[in-house]
Amino acid sequence: MLATEYAKYYNIEPQRDNESDSNFKSRVSGKLRDAGNIIEAHEVAQDKRYDADGGENVMAGIAGAMAMAMQGKDYGSKGSSLIGDEIAAGRKAMSPKKEIDPTMLLMKILLDK
Repeated sequence: MLATEYAKYYNIEPQRDNESDSNFKSRVSGKLRDAGNIIEAHEVAQDKRYDADGGENVMAGIAGAMAMAMQGKDYGSKGSSLIGDEIAAGRKAMSPKKEIDPTMLLMKILLDK
């Protein structure tokens, strides 16, 4: 489990007795994210390396962190909650863009004011 490996490397408390794997991953990924270690935090959360097969959510989280930073978005989340926000933002940022209906665009412009 990557959480064990990264906890040891970053001097984070090892998995506690009676702490589930899921809670341990959440704790370690949250501490890594709060420390600014974006890639490692997302790898721990998904228990996959960013370049491994099945690492799509890791890449989505990294992309989301970049998208949120570029747009100045901060939803006030910290730790593992921020990781969830970043995955959602990354999925949105990486989704194929659709043609915008001109009427909907006009409505959006009017509502944004």
